[in-house]
Amino acid sequence: MGKKIFWVALVVLAGFFVFFGALARQAPVLFEKAISGSLDKKVGIGKVDYHFPLEFRVRGLKIFGEPPFEGKISFAADEIRFSVSPLSMLQTKLVIENIQADGALIVLRKFDHALGPPFLDILKRRVEIKRIRFTHSHFLFMDYDAEGGLAVGLDRVDVEVTHVFPRGVPERTTFRLFADLIQGRGRRAAQLKFSGWVDAYSPTLEAELELKEAHLPSIRSYYGETGEAEAQDGTADISAAFRLTGQELVGSVDLKIVGLLFREDQAGSPFFGLKAGEVLRLLGDPPGRLDLAVPFRWDRRDSSGKLKDILRSGVEASLKDRAANGLLAKDTL
Repeated sequence: MGKKIFWVALVVLAGFFVFFGALARQAPVLFEKAISGSLDKKVGIGKVDYHFPLEFRVRGLKIFGEPPFEGKISFAADEIRFSVSPLSMLQTKLVIENIQADGALIVLRKFDHALGPPFLDILKRRVEIKRIRFTHSHFLFMDYDAEGGLAVGLDRVDVEVTHVFPRGVPERTTFRLFADLIQGRGRRAAQLKFSGWVDAYSPTLEAELELKEAHLPSIRSYYGETGEAEAQDGTADISAAFRLTGQELVGSVDLKIVGLLFREDQAGSPFFGLKAGEVLRLLGDPPGRLDLAVPFRWDRRDSSGKLKDILRSGVEASLKDRAANGLLAKDTL
């Protein structure tokens, strides 16, 4: 009886090793097909290594953009680790337990008011991801619509996203991001924090954003207008809290601007409804600090109003109100 149990156990064990040996050989192929089909994008993969029982290490992963950015990389990583549900590789929906990478590159492009989808545009795909974590990574945003074009780079990106579901699933996806905003050679990077949650089923989004020591000349494309005075120096601390429900975005922005300076020949040029020289006189000499609170409401269905214009109007109204009441801060650094 003991010998029979021994031989049965031996056969079962042998079968176990044969099965997982076959899985180890076929798993990389199955995984590559699953990830390419689920993202519905052109994907380049250098090599896939399978590590028992559920981990895949993908080397040389590249995900390419869609028109008009076909052939351009939207995501790249020398090595990225996936923990995958094995049965899902044989089904229409891929379930990924964990994605982790160090030193990845994410590129987001905006052209003709549309965004070229990056790697994380997967809510409409047949993918469920329970956790994504990228550390020491890099992010590049290229805005072809901005005047003269604009490229914004983030370095030392640390991002975590949890519970990413296919569209149509009523669950919240949470996210948090910490990064350095690159501001040019020899200038200290600004510190960026962004966190919140999104429910694509509703759809609803709630988030908070904080940017410390942003160099005003570096971000002029997002607040300036043609013919308006250009800040030659100055930094801004920006914090915002907002909620998107359906098509309506409601929130508030707090601005703290320090060391604002213009060229002397621009004293008579407009700056958010006032003249640049008037703003400097109100701030004092040397320039002090300007604190503004800007509530906003934007209906995305209203084609006549852009978010940038609504925010500019709010800043202009707040600035004029402070000027009229003599409440502009004159504190010096």
